[in-house]
Amino acid sequence: MSAQQARRELACPAVSDRAGSDWSAEEVAELRQLALRRLRAATIAGMLGRSPAAIRGKAANCGIDIVSDRAAAPVTLRRFRTVDPD
Repeated sequence: MSAQQARRELACPAVSDRAGSDWSAEEVAELRQLALRRLRAATIAGMLGRSPAAIRGKAANCGIDIVSDRAAAPVTLRRFRTVDPD
């Protein structure tokens, strides 16, 4: 198994412990917080123990914006030194 396959299995378990179970208010709040951190659906799925489809579906039902798993990697902003005009 390659490293990429191992990461994928960690982030997206084939069968979830919570598959088909109701969402608690705490889980929805955590989903909201993770979405604000601009994490992808697959990453959130691994953290909450749900499938990526469940994450996308719940987010859509609750009006939560989720970063697409097909989106380009987020750009890291660099800090630039300000130059004092002399």
